[in-house]
Amino acid sequence: MADAKPQPDPVQTQRMLVYTIVGLLCLAGLILAVAFSDPCKAYGGEAKLGLVGKKCSDVVAWTDWIPRWRAWVAVAIIMAVNVLAYELRFYVRVHGVGALGALFFVTAGTSAVEGLPVPLIVFYALSGVAMILAAWGIQRERREGWSAALAMCSVLLTGHFFGTAKIAQETGWSMAFALLPAMAVLLPMVIALLCSPPGAPRVKPFARTAVASSPQSAF
Repeated sequence: MADAKPQPDPVQTQRMLVYTIVGLLCLAGLILAVAFSDPCKAYGGEAKLGLVGKKCSDVVAWTDWIPRWRAWVAVAIIMAVNVLAYELRFYVRVHGVGALGALFFVTAGTSAVEGLPVPLIVFYALSGVAMILAAWGIQRERREGWSAALAMCSVLLTGHFFGTAKIAQETGWSMAFALLPAMAVLLPMVIALLCSPPGAPRVKPFARTAVASSPQSAF
């Protein structure tokens, strides 16, 4: 009788899937950085070069298309934070969500001091309460808290990602660093939540297999 085919380890499969997705996102970011870059600008632009009888193709070398150091630093930060957040997902899904709620409270207080509109202050305060309650629910393995935290973090991720240009404009950061709030803070939070639903077997950081079937006996 032929030996049974070994079944793939779900822990390793999930890890490989998450790492692959994060890697592809970082690679896509570098490709977009190349696609939207204008190396001719460093030489004064096409109009200025035209005054001396040159074209961009005459002065731009292939090395000018390589993303600058800011893009590489941002990619390294995004990859490292996402890997750590995934491996520490059973901690991040509670403490990370709670910290995000506390940050909303601080933002509400800062907004009140600066005299910003009351509806904005109320929004930040209520968001802080919701995040902290969600973290408490996740700690108690309640699916309601987990789904609420996942929904809020996903909305924040979408908003910050598509608002990257506005963030760069308001702060003066480069586009690479303006992406960090979305890709190095909120994306890791979403990944940690997605990969640690209530009732899921706990896995120690970088472990090859699940070490416990009940959340209480894992650590």
